Amino acid sequence: MPLHLSTKFTDNIYLVRCDGAITLGPEATALEAQLDRCAHATAKIILNLSDVHRLDSMGLGLIVRHMAALRKRNGDLRIAAPSPFVASLLEHTMLSAVLKSFPTDSDALSSFDRSTTTQKTEPCHGRRILLIDSSPDLCAFVRSILSQHGFDVHSISTLRDAKTLLHSQSVDFLLIGPSNPHITSDILHQTLGPAAPKTTPRRLSPDFKTTNAHEASATLLNLFGVTA
Repeated sequence: MPLHLSTKFTDNIYLVRCDGAITLGPEATALEAQLDRCAHATAKIILNLSDVHRLDSMGLGLIVRHMAALRKRNGDLRIAAPSPFVASLLEHTMLSAVLKSFPTDSDALSSFDRSTTTQKTEPCHGRRILLIDSSPDLCAFVRSILSQHGFDVHSISTLRDAKTLLHSQSVDFLLIGPSNPHITSDILHQTLGPAAPKTTPRRLSPDFKTTNAHEASATLLNLFGVTA
């Protein structure tokens, strides 16, 4: 189902209404372009997701990434009127504790008036995971899900950068993202083995990006022995 977007600007806040699916491809590209345009004008954005009935891992990662960027500017991205599907997804993935959600547009708009401090993220000291993938949205999704379950997740784009980082930092797991199908077990061992001989490798399948976010979350957690 195509994604239809409409926007309204009021009180220095952009309200973006989404109707359709937010998935990898033209839909996510259209939403990202709209969020980028809004972010040029304000650091406060509300997404109305009342008519969104499909959201894959990349779509949810896109939303989380923009939320994090706006919070760095002392703003925020908040959800208004989430559909039952979206509300269930946020609850299941535990992202309801990260993405602020409100029952109506009016509630979301007035919530900015009540905000007095920027939300701060507590440092995580759990098992460390290094994710290697070139997609910022995929990385945002993985970080948000695993950090909610006590993991300390860092992401990096290339195998070369991972090798450099591992010479100065230790990790418990290496997670190879779907953007890197060329990184075989042999290449991984040859390139990173000397720097991280005791690190356990894990791999995400190529179709992870297009998997429904609910299923992608369960797959990710199962990979690290967490029961969703």
